[in-house]
Formats: sequence, C-alpha cells, structure tokens
Amino acid sequence: MVQSMNNFKAGWSFIIITSGQFNEHLNGCVSSIVNASIDKDFEIIVVGGVGKTDQRFTHIIFNEEKRYYSLNNIIQQLKRGRFRKIFKKTGAIAEKKNIGSKLAKFDKLCILHDYVSLSNDWFQTYKTETSDEWDILIPKVINSDNRRHRDWVLWKDPIYSENKFPNCLPPYDYESEYYYVNGTIMLVKSEFFSQNPLNDLLFWGQGEDVEWSLRVRKKAKLLKQFNLVFKYLKYKDDDPSADYKWIKNLNILTEKSNKISKI
Repeated sequence: MVQSMNNFKAGWSFIIITSGQFNEHLNGCVSSIVNASIDKDFEIIVVGGVGKTDQRFTHIIFNEEKRYYSLNNIIQQLKRGRFRKIFKKTGAIAEKKNIGSKLAKFDKLCILHDYVSLSNDWFQTYKTETSDEWDILIPKVINSDNRRHRDWVLWKDPIYSENKFPNCLPPYDYESEYYYVNGTIMLVKSEFFSQNPLNDLLFWGQGEDVEWSLRVRKKAKLLKQFNLVFKYLKYKDDDPSADYKWIKNLNILTEKSNKISKI
C-alpha cells in the first residue's frame, strides 16, 4: 500500500463535469445535492465550461477546445442514423474527473456528469444504511423514465462468453468479479482514486470507465447499495432493457445461473 500524503476529512466531495452547454441540467444536479444534504460535510466542485458565479460550488474553468474526434462516436452515430452528429467532437472527460478529484478535501468522491440528480433521501440513506468499508460503491441508477440504467454492470463475464458483446445488466443479487463502473456516476474513496486515477489520454467514447475498472477492480473492495438512488435529468436512449444485445446476455446469464443453482 502506498503511504498516503493526503489528509481527507470525513464527508463527500461531489465532482461534476460539464461542458457548460446545458445549465438547466447542471442547476438540477447541484440543487439535488444541496436539497438532499443533512449536514455540511460535503462540497461541490464543477469542472468545465466558462466562468460561473454560484456560491453553492467551486468552479474550475476547463479548455473545452481540448477535444478529439472519436472513431467510436462515428460508428455509434452511423448505427443510429444520426448523420449530423457523426463528426461531433468528444470531450476530455477523464482529465476533468482527475482535475476535480485532486481538489477534493473529503474522503469519499461522487463523480457525476451534469445531468445526474440525487434522490431526496440520498445522504440519510448513506448515513443510516451503508457501511463505510469500501473502495468502490455501486448505487442504483434510473433513467428519466424511471427504468433501470447502467448501475451494476458486467463486462465479459465468462458465463455468457459465447456472445461477443461484453455488457450485461444482471439482477442486483447476482455476484461477479467481472464488473465495470459506469463513468457517468462513480462512487469511490478519495484515497483509492488518488492512487488509481483515470487515464487522462482517454476521451468520451473511448471507454475511460472500462479501462479504469479493469485496472483496479481486483484490488478494490466493492460494496453494492441499491437504496442509494441516482436519476438522469435527461433521457438516455442507450437503454439496456430495450437493446437486444444486452437482453441476449441477460437471458444467457439467467438460464445458466438457474442450471448451476439446481446442481
């Protein structure tokens, strides 16, 4: 274990990354944190966009021209028929998250995109129902239509390896070491993240969350707490419950798990 040079206080540092284009989302995200709070043991750091004056958070300006044309984005938009978005520049989201985390003064990080909100009982649920013994914490995530989204996500679990598609959204009680942390919402201890930051060289669409998860998951203490709820403030159309590739892997996993349990 690397000796820590940090002196984190007990509490939460919320790192919100934004491009500054959707201020209504950012305001909703920040408001949900403030409204759910039950004490002052938290801070909000916003990274991205132009200068903002808001006493609720510390704002870090980021050069939004530092972007990259993502091949993955081009492929995805072609598949979806969104030809006008094919050459959309993608942001340096890994670097933004690392910048924000380095400024954190509390011992727990909640790294969010600006369109994510907390449930009203979020802080109370953590305080009364959640152990503090973890490096990575997996919460419940729902889309704006209240359907489950990418929270407890598998990546290339051998049980469905016959299918080349890597992702699966399993039942909450399914246990697996083959998981990855959705980069839209990352709950991680500050000390652990300071020793295991994201790869700054990876941009949106290049799987910075997958690369990080595969690198750290074997040494991380994982805890799942699905009474901690996050909800998107916009609809995300990459819906695992409606995508046949996700559904196929879930069906394989369910069938094989049932067979194993009967042995």
